[in-house]
Amino acid sequence: MGCFMSEDVVHEKKSFLSDRYNLILIGILGLAFVIALRYFNINQALWWDEAEYLSIAKHWAFGVPYDVSYIRPAFFPTFVTILYTFGATEIVIRFFMIIFSVLAVYLTYLVGKEIFDKRIALASAFILAVSYLNIFYVARILIDIMVTVLWLLAIYFFWKGYVKNGSKYYFWLMGVVMGFGASL
Repeated sequence: MGCFMSEDVVHEKKSFLSDRYNLILIGILGLAFVIALRYFNINQALWWDEAEYLSIAKHWAFGVPYDVSYIRPAFFPTFVTILYTFGATEIVIRFFMIIFSVLAVYLTYLVGKEIFDKRIALASAFILAVSYLNIFYVARILIDIMVTVLWLLAIYFFWKGYVKNGSKYYFWLMGVVMGFGASL
C-alpha cells in the first residue's frame, strides 16, 4: 500500500473532522491555547507563592539553601523538581501551565459531554477558555489549574465508573487522581 496509515485510520480521521461539534471543540481548544500564549510572560515577577514553590523545588533539585515551609503541599514542588533535574527552566514550567490550562478546557468538555450533551459541553469549555480566572492563573506558576485538571479528571472517572457502571479500574484511577489532587 505504501502508506503508513490504514484506510480505517484515515476514515476515522475524516469522520472525526466531519462532525461539526468536533471542529468547534478544536476551535475552542485553539482559542484557549492562543489566549494562554497571549499571557505567557517570561519577564513577569514571581508572586510569593510562586517563588516559594520554585524555591522548594530548587532546594530539592540542586541543594540551594532554603528553609522549606512544610505547610505547602509537596506534590507540585516535587513535579517542578523533576522538571528541574531534566534541565527545565522557568519558561518550561510556565509552558506547562498553558498545557494544563488547555487540558482543563478539554476535560470540562469531556465531563459536560458525559453528564449532559455535546452542546452544553462545548458551551462549558468555551466559558472556561475565556474565563478571567483561567486566564489569571495560566499566567502564574500556581497549583490552581493543576488542581482543576485533577478534580475534573476525578469527576470524569467517577462518572464513567459509578454512574455508567463502567470498569472498577475507573474507581482506582479516580482514587489515585483524587490523592494527587488533595496533595497538590
